[in-house]
Amino acid sequence: MLVTVVKNPTAGDIVTDATPVSINANRNFGSANTLQDSLVYKGKDGGTLTDGTVALTLYSDQGSRLLAGINIELTKGTSIGIKIDPNLSSGTINAYAAIICHVKDAKNDLS
Repeated sequence: MLVTVVKNPTAGDIVTDATPVSINANRNFGSANTLQDSLVYKGKDGGTLTDGTVALTLYSDQGSRLLAGINIELTKGTSIGIKIDPNLSSGTINAYAAIICHVKDAKNDLS
């Protein structure tokens, strides 16, 4: 499978017919905060995501899992998308992608 991370995608039905993600949760169970003011959408079977710039390409064998720690900083007004090409000549495959992230606290910026 080919997994492509796209920087600032602007077109395709995942953008124009966006569906909010099912899970947008804070792993700190003592906090009710989520990614406020963020637009987080999920893909769909046969969905398209176009334009933007390819930022990263990953490969995975079918039937296996891919875990990739990627250091990307999104500032206000930027976005990323994930495209998955299962490289099938026929049939179907289930695919799942998750982004686990944190909000950078400007008051505690160590960079």
